[in-house]
Amino acid sequence: ALDVADACHAAGVKTVAVTAGYLHDAPRREFFAKMDAANVDLKAFTDDFYVKLTGAHLQPVLDTIVATAARLCHADWTIIWKLESDGRYHSAAISEADEAFLQYMAENPVAPGRGTIAGRTALEGTTVHVPDLLEDPEFTWPEVQVKGRQRTVLGVPLLRGDAAIGVIVLARN
Repeated sequence: ALDVADACHAAGVKTVAVTAGYLHDAPRREFFAKMDAANVDLKAFTDDFYVKLTGAHLQPVLDTIVATAARLCHADWTIIWKLESDGRYHSAAISEADEAFLQYMAENPVAPGRGTIAGRTALEGTTVHVPDLLEDPEFTWPEVQVKGRQRTVLGVPLLRGDAAIGVIVLARN
């Protein structure tokens, strides 16, 4: 696939990866570095489903999605928030973040509401773009802005029907 991508680029042809997302970190980086776009299939949002149907786990797929989204969108970090039974969104995967930020996000799930980008995206069920968090009067989570150092943020809902079962947030400093 990599030699084909090189030949395509040499001929001025864009490359698109369509994958189930089961890639380890090192080959994933090498593979997606050659791609201009990607479609990573998220077949379900539970580990039980993935294990039962494929014998593999959900986490590598989520890791592929955040890593690929961050690279293709030139984001400094990307996070997938997953709706859990407590009605809040919990961090399920994060790319390109330091350990302290990872821990902070894991310890602070988000409720639907206008004060966070993930919460606002989940509440609206539509894409939310904030050019500058520091200028957004509805944003009420300054700790995450300080720790993540983001200014521009994009939230994209993961929908099942009309319900936001998750949110992908991409951030730039």
